[in-house]
Amino acid sequence: MTYVLIADETPDLIEGCVSFKMKSKTEPYMAYIELAPHNRGLNQIYDRAAGCLIAFACRIHNYYGIFTRSW
Repeated sequence: MTYVLIADETPDLIEGCVSFKMKSKTEPYMAYIELAPHNRGLNQIYDRAAGCLIAFACRIHNYYGIFTRSW
């Protein structure tokens, strides 16, 4: 699945995206993470956009890792 990050102020502008899936119940796989050109370097519009995308992927992993685990 590919997830995109957008801002409330500009919903038609993508700030970044991440491709993430669960290969198995316990194995996460993040194929790529990409930021919009205006969110890179020293003059970026939003700080920590990449961190937010990675945190979202971790949240998905935790959700599927906790709720699909068989004891």
